[in-house]
Amino acid sequence: MNNVFDEVTVVICSYFSHEKLSKLVESIDKKFKILIIDNAREFNIKNYYDNFSNVNYYIPEKDLGLSGSYNYALYRLKKKYIFITQPDVFVNSKTIFNLYQAAKKYNNFGILSSVVDNKEKILDSDIRIIKFNKKNKISNTKKNRSNIVYNKPEGDICVDAVTCTTMFINRQVIQKIGGWDNNFFMYFEDMDLSVKVRMNNLQIIKVANSIVDHSGFSSHENKYNDIFEKKRNWHVSWSHIYFAKKYHGFINYYKIMYLLIVPNFLKMCFYLILVNKRYKMYFYRLYGVMSALVGLSSFYRKKN
Repeated sequence: MNNVFDEVTVVICSYFSHEKLSKLVESIDKKFKILIIDNAREFNIKNYYDNFSNVNYYIPEKDLGLSGSYNYALYRLKKKYIFITQPDVFVNSKTIFNLYQAAKKYNNFGILSSVVDNKEKILDSDIRIIKFNKKNKISNTKKNRSNIVYNKPEGDICVDAVTCTTMFINRQVIQKIGGWDNNFFMYFEDMDLSVKVRMNNLQIIKVANSIVDHSGFSSHENKYNDIFEKKRNWHVSWSHIYFAKKYHGFINYYKIMYLLIVPNFLKMCFYLILVNKRYKMYFYRLYGVMSALVGLSSFYRKKN
């Protein structure tokens, strides 16, 4: 009889993440096979992970981004289930096992996800709320407010969407609905998959007894903050526009476009006048928005 180790592969994307990634790998039971996709192409770090018999450390020819990395795993791995997480997530010994048990219980799931618990005791901050109108267009999207303290769910609950903090998927089911959209390099790729799951009448379930601790925005090492901030701000805007084009109605799309352009432009001008380096954040957000609006792909890849 198959067990969790026979049927689950752990997938982790890395981008200058060795410090936290190494701790995560060491915390996972060595019976699990782990695929690490290193998009920073740190060949000098690979030797460390080659010492783990259960780890396959893959360095792609170019930075695949999150969607490309997850699709690489989706179409090349052979085991039935994939558990996706991030370097700045702490996974306890029961996290994956309890998701696996839930997968055996729910026949119609598209995504299973762990409950996120952090030091502030703000639960499920990775849940996104998506509402559709009668034309099957998104009428509202938002994330849970970080200042609201949530009670721990007493049982498993269906939700609208989740982030890639943790995702437990049936490989063949996600293949059938087309996997991730490779046009997303980073940001909104998880929202896009969640929408596709729901449009195919599959469930997204938070599993109450599978719990992780997520630091948030800290997967990479601090010395690479400047590189990552430029990349992050460019792509969060580009991806927001692209997602809105795909799923939002006419009015919502132009509302999102306005909110991404006008406040970022004003803030950029404000910090330029003050000769404050924060203007760069808003410059890259505007750069991403305008690139998406004129139909350019998510091309920004600066590494130095």
